[in-house]
Amino acid sequence: MTACAARWPLRTALSIVAGRPVSIQSPARKRPRTGVAVAGRAGCPGASENVARGSRITVARTSFAGRTAGIKVIEAQLLPLANTYAAALAKQRAELERERDSFDRRLESLPGTAESALTLQRDVKRLTSTELAVQAQRLEARLAAIGEGGDARQVDVAEPGKKPAFPTPVISYGVGGGAGLVLGVIAALMAAFMGRLIKSPDEAERAAGVAASWARERSALLVAHDGSFKKLLVAPLGRDANAPAVARILGETESRREHALEVVAIPSLDTVESAAQLGVGRAVLFAARAGKLERRTLVEAVNALRRAGVPCAGVALHHDLT
Repeated sequence: MTACAARWPLRTALSIVAGRPVSIQSPARKRPRTGVAVAGRAGCPGASENVARGSRITVARTSFAGRTAGIKVIEAQLLPLANTYAAALAKQRAELERERDSFDRRLESLPGTAESALTLQRDVKRLTSTELAVQAQRLEARLAAIGEGGDARQVDVAEPGKKPAFPTPVISYGVGGGAGLVLGVIAALMAAFMGRLIKSPDEAERAAGVAASWARERSALLVAHDGSFKKLLVAPLGRDANAPAVARILGETESRREHALEVVAIPSLDTVESAAQLGVGRAVLFAARAGKLERRTLVEAVNALRRAGVPCAGVALHHDLT
């Protein structure tokens, strides 16, 4: 037993058992723990061993605490890392599923593509055989021409159209019929309103604004009057006008009426004798041959009567009268 252990036997034993450094203090005054090193230097080998052992235990505890803190840090980082890894796996799985769907659609379209390819191959074979037949016919024709003493050669290259005929007959008939109808109506209206010759009572009424009617054999010829005139002068107008025949037909019609008009045929309005017959109580009826009366002549004659203040009873058109 060392001198230190002999001096403080119980305290030294407890320190050794607890694994703590031995602190030797004087009973008179308390000394710091550095006294262990002093005691060790003073010649206590057991105290030096206890100090070294305590230092190793302290270092081990510190290392264990550091490792525990590191483990906790690693544990705190493992949960976000796991979540990130799970999200990455889910994204990768979704991409793989999309690629799988794309592959499935492509696989589903393979039968249709194969069928289309077979159809195209069949068409190519058919067209190839047709072309070979045409080439063979051309070769035979050329050989025949050469054998007959001549040589056949191609002058122009015929380009086949995309369709046998365009436009189709239905479209052609429809468009042609519609255009013909529209153009025919326009031409008829222009001929009716702008024609040079008067051919019907309707054209005469539209041109001069007076009443017009047909004068035919064994048919009544009516003239509207309001009693302002008692005598009616029938004047020829235009080429081949037969005023006497029109006056005869009108006289026969008026003879059967209660208040008959006196009908007189005059040779023309241009003569002095005929102009002298114009006056109060008298009106003028123009007799004209259909298709021989010009529109301008009728309009000028009606306007001349209006300027003179003589009533115009209208226009009587005829064809062949005796």
